[in-house]
Amino acid sequence: MAEGSAGFSIDELRGGTTDYERDGERHRSAADPAAPLSPSSPTSQQHPAVSGSYVRDSSHQAAPAVQGGQLVTIELQDIGLWEEFRTCPTEMVVTKQGRRMFPVVTVSVKGLRPEAMYSVFMDMILVDNYRWKYHRGEWVPGCKADQPHATIYRHPDSPHYGSHWMKNPVSFTRVKLTNKPGDGGHLVLNSLHKYEARVHVVPEQGQALHPLPCIWKSFPETQFIAVTAYQNDEVTRLKVKHNPYAKAFTEQHKWVHVSFRKPSKLQALVLGGYCHPQQQMQNSDT
Repeated sequence: MAEGSAGFSIDELRGGTTDYERDGERHRSAADPAAPLSPSSPTSQQHPAVSGSYVRDSSHQAAPAVQGGQLVTIELQDIGLWEEFRTCPTEMVVTKQGRRMFPVVTVSVKGLRPEAMYSVFMDMILVDNYRWKYHRGEWVPGCKADQPHATIYRHPDSPHYGSHWMKNPVSFTRVKLTNKPGDGGHLVLNSLHKYEARVHVVPEQGQALHPLPCIWKSFPETQFIAVTAYQNDEVTRLKVKHNPYAKAFTEQHKWVHVSFRKPSKLQALVLGGYCHPQQQMQNSDT
């Protein structure tokens, strides 16, 4: 399977799964493919006003499960960085070609069966049912949200052993956000909508193991508003401060800006008698 998959089809990727409850949390199991899906399951494709499949609710906050006697957990990394951006709040640029995220969603996964095979996915769920607008220096809710796009991103290391996923943090550095529907491989978002990242850990089907539950977790710290251009200058400042690629761009911009400053007298002689336009006006007045 390709690295990114357009069209939300987590149920097909799981090979048929069902819902079950444990301690009030939502899980998935491959035990009974014929059982009906719950309305709040992440495979539902209803409008957020009708169900919570693409809108943040309690079923998306955690999905603890036990595998081999161990509690499976998915924890967000770089929480301090995310919290710093969240005060603005965070904005992520979406383009037709697709734009990478910063901060990058990185998680640590613990408690998987080391010998079992898993795939890891990420999608974006709507935080609320509003279309937001930037008014007088702040974000305010506006009209009703548009229909969300059903897309999901498959981590390029998928599928892999549980030991691989638990060895190091899982980083979604290559995921891109776009506002162009049907662009395979990218997460398609609606501009001016607020989203939250959700990560899925899905066991591969056909393994000679006891049925393993699919787990997922969303992270309120990652909430952001999709934009076509940054609205809040503070977001731009934080991006430049923490993103090394943004710093490189800024340094290049400064270099270009400096290169067009008024040359010295010696440089003017070398350039063949170049004279700054303002100096030309002064000379013409005298």
